[in-house]
Amino acid sequence: MRVIAAEYRVPGGNRVTLSPQLADEIREHFNIDRDNRFQLFVLAAGIRRKYLNKKTNSYKAEFEKWYKSEKMEDLFGKLPNFTKYASAGEVIEYVVKKLDVEDDERDRVLNRLPVSMNSLYELSRIINFKDEEIDGDRLFRRCLRHTPKREYVGQPSFEWKDSKPALIRKSVTSLAIATWFKKFQNPPPPKQKRTDKRTLKYMTITCNGELFNFSKKTGEHTGCVDLPDVEEFFAKVQSLFTEETEPFFRLESHMDYLTEGYYTNKDKVDPSKNIANPSKSRKKPKKSKK
Repeated sequence: MRVIAAEYRVPGGNRVTLSPQLADEIREHFNIDRDNRFQLFVLAAGIRRKYLNKKTNSYKAEFEKWYKSEKMEDLFGKLPNFTKYASAGEVIEYVVKKLDVEDDERDRVLNRLPVSMNSLYELSRIINFKDEEIDGDRLFRRCLRHTPKREYVGQPSFEWKDSKPALIRKSVTSLAIATWFKKFQNPPPPKQKRTDKRTLKYMTITCNGELFNFSKKTGEHTGCVDLPDVEEFFAKVQSLFTEETEPFFRLESHMDYLTEGYYTNKDKVDPSKNIANPSKSRKKPKKSKK
């Protein structure tokens, strides 16, 4: 079913008069939107699970042929973007079937999840996280109650600082989750005192601006360099700074700026938002000169 422009008109009069009925109508739209998105996400997860070659971690030829012939790229974007839809669906399934909570708690958790595909994809990274102190399930449950912070990798979980609001909530953005998760995985070092003498400019490394390029149609990244590439290169540079070099050299990182810019631009073209608002404003045709 295609969106028809004639079906969308801004209502007025009694239709938009403030009332309990108006509030109920708005809630109904939001509930339908949430259900539509979640159903699409779990459907994508099921498709991926059936047609993913686990040995090569790539899609089977028959799926790629179907994806192309049915023009699924017009809906999901390229395959990496489809995988993010599937990852969002796996978060839904995780809450419904695997989350270690009482059964009556599952519905409440499900209704606290964000509806954005990008936000749910970022939550899937938390579920898959594991280190010596905590696994993904325990970390996810903790993020349902708080926004935890640790000062260093390996810090005992009982020493972490918990703050409010909880990280996992309806209004959380993919940028907020990604920024928190990056700092959780690699807590930033303590700020240097102002007496630090490592102030002489030594070298400059810049990143290609296409890091912020996303398709307005599908929401997928189109630039020549992606955030994982930037993070991988930064990790290589960071590995050169050891305890031996610390007294002489200081690395000043701008990864927070790059990460924030990346997810801000990504959220602007999030295709899942079009489910709630499929009609897009169109430019009026220019009047022909007589």
